[in-house]
Amino acid sequence: MNFNNYDPEVNGEYSFLQSISAEVQTLFDVGAHTGAYSHRLLSLAPQVRVFAFEPIEELCARITPHPHLTIFPAAIGDAIRTETVFYNPGNPGLTSIHIPGVKMRPVEVVQYTLDHVVGELAFLRPALAKIDVEGHEIYVLQGMTKCLERGLFKWIQFEYGGTYRLSARLLEEAFAIFRIYSYTVHHLLPTGLLPCPFFDPEWENFEYSNWVAIKN
Repeated sequence: MNFNNYDPEVNGEYSFLQSISAEVQTLFDVGAHTGAYSHRLLSLAPQVRVFAFEPIEELCARITPHPHLTIFPAAIGDAIRTETVFYNPGNPGLTSIHIPGVKMRPVEVVQYTLDHVVGELAFLRPALAKIDVEGHEIYVLQGMTKCLERGLFKWIQFEYGGTYRLSARLLEEAFAIFRIYSYTVHHLLPTGLLPCPFFDPEWENFEYSNWVAIKN
């Protein structure tokens, strides 16, 4: 399996984007950080429309503008409310609702749900959602059940790792949610996607990995 491989150039993330670049029409980049994932897909598929969600304004300002990219300075989760996000200026990739600490700067932000956002936006399908929110992934999934029920996203790439321990959530919860809405979860490998129709408790190791749910 593919654990603790953080480099998207070799861990399968960018290879996955390459594999769907001719088909995907819209990307919802949840946890866009400085926009690397969004711009990688745009470099492969200039026709793609990108909606990038990043709650930290300093990081939004570092996302390179593009005619097909719209930036939303907001968090995404399970409910519409104000949240405290802990921003790490020295390592923005660790910015999270679930990682307080002496190096973290608390920032009050507005949180929306994908169900709400999708109701306000017109977009083409098939669509991809990328969810990289440092332990908040299950909350994002809980706030997009209408999207899942309607099959609005063909692909959903999401991160798993040690931050799930901090948020008291589990990879098994993601599998359970996707099972309800007829998605099959795949482990993202350097060589492609490994279908995982059933959850294996050995995967609940809180080690960094990426997974892709595909609508059946």
